[in-house]
Amino acid sequence: KYLGLDGEKMVDEFNEFLFDFTSKIPVEEIEKAKENNQNVKEVVSPYTQVSKENNKFKVLIISIFVVLVLVVVGYLIVSGIQHDDFSDGTTTYVVRR
Repeated sequence: KYLGLDGEKMVDEFNEFLFDFTSKIPVEEIEKAKENNQNVKEVVSPYTQVSKENNKFKVLIISIFVVLVLVVVGYLIVSGIQHDDFSDGTTTYVVRR
């Protein structure tokens, strides 16, 4: 579209080319390639490969951080509630901020 070409026509031409190219490959070669590829491990880019150990470590660190934040926030809330009120005898005074 950017170059002003007909996109549907280009896709059709590509599909025809691909069909012409792949239709000339004998079935025996395709089966042989499938058998050979079953034993080959897939090559993955180090940038896209996810390490299971590294992933578990990240989850553990994030979980510990979240728990610590929740403990600190809980402590601040509870300590704020407990220290705002004071009483002498039967009267309770509340400090408002």
